Amino acid sequence: MYKKKMPDFDNLANNGTASLDLELGLTYHNLVFQLGGTTFNRTHIKRVRALINGKAFIRDIPATVIHADNLFKGSEDDATFLILDFEEARSRAYGDQILTAIGTAAGVNSFKIEFDIEGATAPTITTIANVQADLRPLGAIPAFIKETYDAVSTGTKQLKFGYTKDSQHVFKRVHFDCKDNVGVAMADSDLLDHVTLVKNGINVWDRVSPAMNRFYQKHYEDVPQDNIYTVDFVEDNNTTINLMPTADANSLYWELAFKDVGHVDIYYSMVTALERL
Repeated sequence: MYKKKMPDFDNLANNGTASLDLELGLTYHNLVFQLGGTTFNRTHIKRVRALINGKAFIRDIPATVIHADNLFKGSEDDATFLILDFEEARSRAYGDQILTAIGTAAGVNSFKIEFDIEGATAPTITTIANVQADLRPLGAIPAFIKETYDAVSTGTKQLKFGYTKDSQHVFKRVHFDCKDNVGVAMADSDLLDHVTLVKNGINVWDRVSPAMNRFYQKHYEDVPQDNIYTVDFVEDNNTTINLMPTADANSLYWELAFKDVGHVDIYYSMVTALERL
């Protein structure tokens, strides 16, 4: 494994979509972007996309949310950096850690990163990739997708996952980013009383309050983030043992108990196959 400097982004400007075409034949464990310029930080990257063969597996996710996901897992908090981490760096087994490192030696015609940038001034990006030249073909994909829900009244609401069991996605963690009804960040404990996940009629995540959830996560040395209720299926870092599959789910839905009206952006961090997205 070695660190390799990537080419410069194309169309890197104050407003617009900057893109980076990555070299094929390598296995990518992560990409680190050092942000510079007169005025440019993660808040200016409104949407991040990672695309293989033209299909997005990281799909219009704000850089601030990607950063929050990294912080939850214990990453460094530095305003001048953003990391796209394709692996689970703190898994207890090395095979689990590199399960979703992205091999491009076969099955990949293109691998591209896109940033939608708004409001920056003279932005610059230096990109370093942590890679191996091990001829690994494309395999499992670390997808990151978004759904939304508006609670216009209080009480328990049922939210179905927007994909059927035939998609065969496997959940790693799910972030519920809490906001009030005009989009201002709101503490998860102010918006939600508890969260339940029902799979095939069984409460596999059973009425867990924000306070209880945060205690568990801190016990396992995760770092809960402000305003975000995270359901983490791999909180003890036994990754492949505890992943939550959907292929065996005849029914799968959330029950969110809202204490107040508001909005949640729901971010699914998943293991899947490119053709199933």
